Amino acid sequence: MKATQISSVINGILAGHARLFPKSRWVAYIGAQMNAIQSSLDMIAHPQNQ
Repeated sequence: MKATQISSVINGILAGHARLFPKSRWVAYIGAQMNAIQSSLDMIAHPQNQ
């Protein structure tokens, strides 16, 4: 499974939860964690040439 597919599945789950519980701290927490993971993977995939 590709990272984009995994991200799509998690975002789909989060969207459903966010509709049911719009003020949920859990949704904000998982969203922030997903952004951090994606940023880390982008840095690994595209290191800067120094």
